[in-house]
Amino acid sequence: MIRRITSLLPSFLAVAAIFLALLPSAKAQTTLRGSTTDAVLWTAPDGVRGLVVALFEEARIDFLFPQTQGLTGPIRGEYFEGVNFDTHKLDRREIRIDFAYGGGGPGEGVPNDNFSARWSGQIRVERTGEYTFYTQTDDGVRLTVDGKMLVDRWQDMGTTEFSGKINLQSGRTYDFKMEYYERGGGAEARLLWSGPGTPKQVLRPIGAVAQTGPAADLEDKPLRLGVMDVNADRRADVLVLSSGFPGKITTLLAKQDGFFEEGGSVSAGNDPGILVVSEGRAAVLARQSRQIIVFKPVQGKLTQVNARKLDQKLRGLENLENGFAVLGEKSVLILGEDLADRSTISAEGAIALATGDLDGDGRADIAVLSSSGATAYYAKDNYQKSELFPGTKPGSDQATQALIYQRKIYSSTPAGIFQMDREGALNRSDAPGRIVRGESGLFVLETGRGQIRPMP
Repeated sequence: MIRRITSLLPSFLAVAAIFLALLPSAKAQTTLRGSTTDAVLWTAPDGVRGLVVALFEEARIDFLFPQTQGLTGPIRGEYFEGVNFDTHKLDRREIRIDFAYGGGGPGEGVPNDNFSARWSGQIRVERTGEYTFYTQTDDGVRLTVDGKMLVDRWQDMGTTEFSGKINLQSGRTYDFKMEYYERGGGAEARLLWSGPGTPKQVLRPIGAVAQTGPAADLEDKPLRLGVMDVNADRRADVLVLSSGFPGKITTLLAKQDGFFEEGGSVSAGNDPGILVVSEGRAAVLARQSRQIIVFKPVQGKLTQVNARKLDQKLRGLENLENGFAVLGEKSVLILGEDLADRSTISAEGAIALATGDLDGDGRADIAVLSSSGATAYYAKDNYQKSELFPGTKPGSDQATQALIYQRKIYSSTPAGIFQMDREGALNRSDAPGRIVRGESGLFVLETGRGQIRPMP
């Protein structure tokens, strides 16, 4: 069961120069609040594209998304002694207005009580529509956007949220100014906003990365994620695989208002470890019960439609165009949609499996990693002819994961991430982790450290 479903309301933003998942050339690394196990590309109901991330120990999923509108540059912060801007004490560039001073003050020379501040900057929006700006302060506050007073509460008070609305035009830049004073006791000041394509969040620079937390709290620890429109409402729902005896898939239905709603759960066999999703279907590899279980949406709910128990230990599962590739102890089984045998590939000592286009014909080929290297099997030859990628043994003899991307084979090992191609090139990234696809590139989840970084 899901303990709590919340809106996509950010708890904090990890600032990066460019959104690293969608722009793989970025060099930034972002630390998440929790240990990660998986991430998938997801489109929110309002069209914002980002990543749903599974946080295992915390039993929740979060949403990462790029800031395509917001601050055009740093905020100018001016700090004064006195509640009416009496004596100037400090100038400072800020990247946000998100301060909890407690019993302290803004900085050197500014008193802890009886001080005031003025923040000014510019924002740019990419979508025309009505935007809401929110202030959360203890004590008084005034806020203007494009010369319009949205909040005017110049009074002593505990932490209180006020808001105002304004219509903004796509592509335009607008000035804003927020004034604040602190009389005594606790002190807080925040500026948030929401609007078309922007969930309610602290106002941050364009190019920053936002992490909501949590998008959904879960009863079980999430292991793998998938995305599918389960209830045929043209919204991307999230499938959450949790391991156990039995394991299960929980469906999180995306609602138009930005909330998730529980859509039920279904048993996924004993000790499921792999979830693969394609259009209209999902499949799970259950290790202890040696099963492949297939699910499809039926009347708005994910429902088991087929299962097959195999007579060998299972190590990998990948989608093919009209079926599945299953990695066993000594072979790769090519199964149809109905899980019936289509063909078998001998794969003695195989460790990891991947499917994807290796030869540029648009069809899903198969790559098998073993102690002897990476071997490719091509769809156009009915997977009967093979090719050994030269010089790849260091990246494949301890692989925990394999992935095909842009006609290259990637493997994740305890020694790092390896990239292999048909010409024998072998590149390694030192930090290990799980490789995940973004919209236009790959990135790595350093699972134990809760960090996410672009693939070099």
